[in-house]
Amino acid sequence: MIYLILFLGFLIRIFRLNSLPGEMWGDVIEHFRMTEQLLDKKFFYNYQFGGDGPLFDYLTLIISKIFGLSFWSIKLTSVIIGTFIIYVNYLITQLLFKNKKIAYFAAFLTAIGFWGITFSRQGKPYILAGFFISLAIYFLLKKRYWFLGLVIGLGIYSQSSFWGIYFLSFINIKSFLLTNIISLPLFLDYFKNSINILSENSYLGEKLVGSYNLGLLNYILGILFNYGRN
Repeated sequence: MIYLILFLGFLIRIFRLNSLPGEMWGDVIEHFRMTEQLLDKKFFYNYQFGGDGPLFDYLTLIISKIFGLSFWSIKLTSVIIGTFIIYVNYLITQLLFKNKKIAYFAAFLTAIGFWGITFSRQGKPYILAGFFISLAIYFLLKKRYWFLGLVIGLGIYSQSSFWGIYFLSFINIKSFLLTNIISLPLFLDYFKNSINILSENSYLGEKLVGSYNLGLLNYILGILFNYGRN
């Protein structure tokens, strides 16, 4: 049954992928260019574009080696990741409820859900962030802390929207150590280049409280206000 649901989810995600959405926009063009860099063996591990990490481009590189680099192959990368999310959510639900019928239903909802389909059809790393968040929840529930650390460490390289999950690594010394070992090169790069990730010109800073010269207290109040609204 789960394989039928996965196949359904994959079909929905890949249906008319070449034309829906039909045009490349700014963000995807940047990922096209970054994947071109990788094809030219110009490797990188830091955030080259806003809040989008490098890992998605490396996965796109693998797909592009098979199908060639195009708007379609970038979106296909998202399709494959989005299909895997269906299966991870199936595993999480089965673990929580010990009931395959409920797990099948959860997987089916994930397969046909609007947001999952939308993000799975765009060539952007936020689908990868969702995948790592789901995996982190699964390994946390399983108490597999080495795997939890591995997933969180890799997730740091997916997109900045994932970064809040970093605090899950604090739950166990194993996950904490592995998360920080894997993510250390990225954070060292930030310090080396003196990048203030909360500045008004940064990807995170402009979205947390707006582009204003605010004191620390106003930053904190702004963040709490945004969380409260959400």
